[in-house]
Amino acid sequence: MEEHSDTHINAPSGFHDDEMSIGGFSKRSLIAPAIVMDAAERSARNADYLVTLEDVRVWERRFGSEPNRSIATLYSGWQEKRDTPYTFLNLNSNGARHFPGFGM
Repeated sequence: MEEHSDTHINAPSGFHDDEMSIGGFSKRSLIAPAIVMDAAERSARNADYLVTLEDVRVWERRFGSEPNRSIATLYSGWQEKRDTPYTFLNLNSNGARHFPGFGM
């Protein structure tokens, strides 16, 4: 796994001091079926692409409902840029990073 696994599992406390962190999750809850949302083509066209609820609905029409208590993962194709840090970070003129992810 790349460096993002802890960041995203720990996300509640990463943004809010009073939210649960990795220590609050049971070991059992960290093992679950996974689904992969493939947004590589859209991410190649738009570095700020965010997976939408409609993307999830399209996935479900194609593959069926996601398994109960599953983990949604994102295949953005962004890992292809990791050997070129400037491209991977994709900084704008203000130093803000631009990369794909999950929307609301």
